[in-house]
Order: sequence, then C-alpha cells, then structure tokens
Amino acid sequence: MMRVISGRFKGKKLLPVKNLKIRPTLDRSKEMIFNTLTSILFKKKLAFENLTVLDTFCGTGALGIEAISRGAKKAFFIDCSTDALDLVKRNINFLEIDIYSKFLNCELPELNFKNLNANLFFMDPPYDFDNYNEVFSSLAKNNLIAHDALAVIELSKKKSFKINNYSLIKKKIISNSCFLFLEKT
Repeated sequence: MMRVISGRFKGKKLLPVKNLKIRPTLDRSKEMIFNTLTSILFKKKLAFENLTVLDTFCGTGALGIEAISRGAKKAFFIDCSTDALDLVKRNINFLEIDIYSKFLNCELPELNFKNLNANLFFMDPPYDFDNYNEVFSSLAKNNLIAHDALAVIELSKKKSFKINNYSLIKKKIISNSCFLFLEKT
C-alpha cells in the first residue's frame, strides 16, 4: 500500500500499482528522502512552498505527490510509460490536485519543453539505467533546472557515477537502494 507520508494529504492511500513494471519507492525510503530534504531546505532558508518539482521516471508519482502535499507550488511528472502516467493522473485526480500538476510522456533525455526552472528534481530510473549525465545535460540545455536546484537520485547501491556540475550533499543507503542528494554548482 502506498500512501502520502506528511502534509495536506497525510495518510491518504494512493492507488496501487497493478501489472506495471514499476518499482515504487518504499514508504520508509520516501520518509527518509523528505526528512533529509526538509533539513537541507531549512539550512538553505527554503521551504517546500517555494518549490517547483520535476519528478522524472515518475512511475507512481509518489515523490511529486508527496512534495505537493508538503506545499510545492507545482509538480511536473515525466515518464515514458503511458500506463505509469495514467496511474499518476488517477492519483492526482483522486487527491484533487490537478491544478498543481503537469504530465509529459517522453523518453529522457529527449524533452520537448523548455524553461521550467525546477528547484527540486527527482530521478528514480530503472536500476539498469546508465545515461545519468545525458539526462542532466538535457535538463540544463533546456533550462528545466534552476541554477540552485536540488536533485535526489535513487539508484542501485552497486552503482556509482559523478554528475558534472553537481556536488554531493548527502548519500544514504536503504536496503539495495542508494539515494544521492545533489546540489547544482
């Protein structure tokens, strides 16, 4: 069962994943992500209320939905799976937060919109994904990420890589997953 952890929709259950090749972020991982982000934002004198969120490889949309629940002003959900985006849309409609949400069905790094300037960027690709720098380059080229953006990437704990123009703020491991908290430099 997926649910919203905190904020306006705390405790609301999200529609389950059925027959989709999606690896939903576990509640304990989601809680760690948002506790860590809250701490980072506090140190930067920022709050969720000021953020535009980009949830790439969004799958269930749980991270973007959680950010909206905590006050993010807008979330953009991107996935190449129409079925995944349909699930996100149903959850968005269920929570009645359509006005805070936009959807884009596309392969990353092939993006066809520009100048979003998101302050917070989630990236939770399949564990066999390897094109991290291509995605980050595409996001920068299209001005989708603000100059001071934060990024949270979930990947297999067996993987390692370095993203150009980003510095590591924190690294956390839960089970087989590694979570990187990055800051654009």
